[in-house]
Amino acid sequence: MYMSINLGKLSINNRFLLAPMALYTDIALRKLCSEYGASYTFSELTATAGFIRKQDSFKRRIDFYDDNIGIQFITNSSDELKKSINIIKNNEFYNNLENIKSIDLNLGCPSNNIISQNLGSALLNQPNKIRELFKTMNKYSHLPISAKIRLGLNSKHKRLSKPYLRIAKIAKEENLDFLTIHGRTTGQGYEGNVDLSAIEEVYNTVDIPLIGNGNITGRDTCNKMLNISDAVMIGRQAVKDPFIFKELKNPKWKYDYKKEKIKCIKKYLTYSEKYNVGFQHIKIHMQSFLKGLTNQKNLIKELTSTKNKEDIFNLLEKKNLL
Repeated sequence: MYMSINLGKLSINNRFLLAPMALYTDIALRKLCSEYGASYTFSELTATAGFIRKQDSFKRRIDFYDDNIGIQFITNSSDELKKSINIIKNNEFYNNLENIKSIDLNLGCPSNNIISQNLGSALLNQPNKIRELFKTMNKYSHLPISAKIRLGLNSKHKRLSKPYLRIAKIAKEENLDFLTIHGRTTGQGYEGNVDLSAIEEVYNTVDIPLIGNGNITGRDTCNKMLNISDAVMIGRQAVKDPFIFKELKNPKWKYDYKKEKIKCIKKYLTYSEKYNVGFQHIKIHMQSFLKGLTNQKNLIKELTSTKNKEDIFNLLEKKNLL
């Protein structure tokens, strides 16, 4: 279960990946999750429209310091996607582009702001557009290519049109290396049950490496997903408990939950200083790490009022967490 596998042309050393998440998968969290055993990580959601402009302000938000990372683009423009892929191929403008090992396309973001721009999961009912984007990736990318999707726009769309199955077939036809499916609809957001039967339908029908995603919170939910997919991708639980990767890799591992949380706080802050992670990223991660600990609700609220990195460090020191 825990040996290396191939996702098309991408080889990874175990079946546990960190999901790409806007505002969350910065370099510090990626490094932390990799240390705990994540075999592969992704950048935060990256808009091709901003990427191709090559502006310094955008450059400062892009980090590819780690050497086992995929970049996730969000776009509805084949031309922008082509230009973005060529920037990576030619190693232009941005630092450490040579560390990128694969290119992923976001077709699952449920944010209303994203959907209003006809991006992310808004494309789930536009199979011709999706095929066009997949063709562009296949034609111009020198790296393994993939996409991350949801099951449909809503339960009716999922049930009547089965866009997840149709897109999986298109992905296979257009030579994507693997596909990730979040087992919820756009309308569900991050609430409600994950539909494992729909993921299993793809797994049994389409011959493409498949990653299952959605509500993986421990060994039980992970094993259920691994029964119907080749690997699992973990998002929100990894933000809260980065050590979930070690827990899944080593079922006999024993640990003190509070001590491990404090270790995460310290390591994350060390990496955030080393790689100059922004204040907002640090704040949301500190709040996430504190979830699950007893008697920390007030501290989480206090973090909301911090104005800079120094405020955060001072507050954590005051609470004996550093």
